[in-house]
Amino acid sequence: MAGREARLDAPLMPPIIYEISSAVWVRAVRLADRGRAAGVAVPLAGLLVFACANVHGLDLAHDDAHFGQLATFAGSVDRLRQRTNRSSQG
Repeated sequence: MAGREARLDAPLMPPIIYEISSAVWVRAVRLADRGRAAGVAVPLAGLLVFACANVHGLDLAHDDAHFGQLATFAGSVDRLRQRTNRSSQG
């Protein structure tokens, strides 16, 4: 028990808050659209977690097949955005 009590007394780091901003929602919707087009349904919670990590530049440790699929869709969303930006600049 002493070891357990010692861990409970350890100082905790304050949580870091990452906002589910409008940019996160837009990213989640785009990923959902890509998923639906590929015949893949991803739960909303998964979309938001992945989009939030993606928008805030965070790595995401996971054991969920949906996140692997979302990584593929994220690449296609990024390529689409780059093409759209290039065509609007020209």
